[in-house]
Amino acid sequence: MAAIATEETEFILKDGHKLFAKEWKTPDAPVASVVFLHGFSDHCGAYYDFFPDLASRGINTFAFDQRGWGKSSLEKKQWGVSGGTSAVLSDLDEILSARLTHCESHATQPPLFLIGHSAGGALTLTYAYAGALRSKLAGFIAFSPFLRLSPEEKPNPIVVMVGKLASKVMPNFQMLNKLDPNNVSRDPEVCKAFAEDKLCHDTGTLAGLAGMLERGARLLTPEFVKKFDRKKPVLVLHGNADKVTDFQASKEFMELLEAEDKELREFDGWYHKMHADLPENRQEFSGHVSDWILQRTERIKKAEVPTANL
Repeated sequence: MAAIATEETEFILKDGHKLFAKEWKTPDAPVASVVFLHGFSDHCGAYYDFFPDLASRGINTFAFDQRGWGKSSLEKKQWGVSGGTSAVLSDLDEILSARLTHCESHATQPPLFLIGHSAGGALTLTYAYAGALRSKLAGFIAFSPFLRLSPEEKPNPIVVMVGKLASKVMPNFQMLNKLDPNNVSRDPEVCKAFAEDKLCHDTGTLAGLAGMLERGARLLTPEFVKKFDRKKPVLVLHGNADKVTDFQASKEFMELLEAEDKELREFDGWYHKMHADLPENRQEFSGHVSDWILQRTERIKKAEVPTANL
């Protein structure tokens, strides 16, 4: 694979908060473009060869550390301070607005797709029915989406109820929510790297945690799923051995979704970090995602070609 050029930038939100961002640029003019959303206690620098793989296929990839995470919130007092759903969606609106402008200014005008992993996957699907700029996006991809925690990670329901109530009074109260590193991948080296990564601090706030739980629950509710644009393509990928988020919840969501172009891809035995599962299957995963994006991009281009007068 040819070397992929990268560019690190700082995206300044309207309220002055600075987000760390990184772009993986295609060797030639981009065919498609992506904005990527990482998961809970994660950051955009921990996705191994996934972004370079997309870029090598002509898919320009822009990823950023969300408010409260990674290099966007290095001070401990900022850890996990993301705000509730409305705040998270507002931040994403700003990012997407800038990236849509970037795509429109490019000679090839590549269509823009939104991709998310884990909590970022649930946020991607939430944006598909509630995001202000959702109609301008070409499609939505979620892998290992946090719609419901797996039985191994499922919290005490009483603790969840108390936490939701407390989030109204102390929204920015920080809580350590330690994920078992051994549950994220079948590759022990990936588990070790996750456990030792100082940017994966496992700290959330009451408002942020309540928001994640609420977004996942809504995506399993028919009244919210009906708000999806039937014409927007949706791809969900999930390992059936995921020990962090529940594969069965992804199946339930896809059964509820009434979309003309929807697909659930099940990966037998795969764990949560699908992009960093066993080394021998990582290109298989990025290939699935790349192929899906390029197929939809080709359909968009064909639809844009004017029909000749007969």
